[in-house]
Amino acid sequence: MSRASQQKGKRGETMTTEIIEGFDFCDCFRQPGSGSGKNPKFKSDLYIRIILASDLKWELKAENKFYEKIAIFRWWRKLKSEILPTYLPVMTLKENNSDTLIALKLQDFLGILQSCKYKIDRAVEENTVIEQNYDNKRSAKEIEYQARRILQEVKKL
Repeated sequence: MSRASQQKGKRGETMTTEIIEGFDFCDCFRQPGSGSGKNPKFKSDLYIRIILASDLKWELKAENKFYEKIAIFRWWRKLKSEILPTYLPVMTLKENNSDTLIALKLQDFLGILQSCKYKIDRAVEENTVIEQNYDNKRSAKEIEYQARRILQEVKKL
């Protein structure tokens, strides 16, 4: 691989990392040696960690490809030209006897995750408020009970 090609790949990985790091629920960094090592832990270009909630986490390994021309982008431009701007463009890709993949803009993918995180955070907040209200109601009942008990003691005097 030529030095210019390596530099182009590094610039692309850095750009992708910066986009992902712009979202507070994501961590992203380039792998040491950018996937050239023999250790499978470091075989990919990027390591991405997404944390939407304490029990909703993903660890991703990304392989970045930055080429002058890739056929998928012709299909992508066609898709975008055929849909209304209010729709989110998503492509499905499949070769014979292989997995089905989806393609969408990185910002759209992160936006979807950000919406999910917002909804999760709101649900947690609402649940916390419900628990606090329950605790407050219980405390009010305990105070009322104690006040009645004191009043009964006072009446006995």
